[in-house]
Amino acid sequence: MPVMLIPMLAFVALAAAPCVAALRRTPKASGAQQMPLHTSDLHDVRRMMHTAYEEERDLLHEQAVRWLNSLGRGPLRVTDANPAPRGLGGDTVVLSDGTVLCLSATGSVIHELVHALDRFTEVALTRVRAARDGFELTFDIEGSPLHASAELLTVRGADV
Repeated sequence: MPVMLIPMLAFVALAAAPCVAALRRTPKASGAQQMPLHTSDLHDVRRMMHTAYEEERDLLHEQAVRWLNSLGRGPLRVTDANPAPRGLGGDTVVLSDGTVLCLSATGSVIHELVHALDRFTEVALTRVRAARDGFELTFDIEGSPLHASAELLTVRGADV
């Protein structure tokens, strides 16, 4: 058995030698190729990102306005409210019909809603108005109005 092992290793070594030599001759792939970016290119990228953000914002605004127009006149009960985690994303307010509102930049209002809901206080969304620069919302916490404004209102779970 060991007698057959030596010729087999010699055959593998002879067969592998051209493969190793070919691998040494192939050019090495460099890391990421460096592409020079000029200031005008960066301005173009920034402008395109800004345009895409504005288009998305306008689309979300239209969707929220359609949702507002589909609402009845009665107040909507708020069942849950959550502030944005570490300031990322938007604050969420869940309504009794399952609609989730994602509000940007409501400030301390979301914390007041959370505290009221933690005390099992009745909270209702009584008024939502589309303004030119965002949305104005009025919540009712046991008879006292709480005003909030959001630059962006995203509606999920509703037919819009």
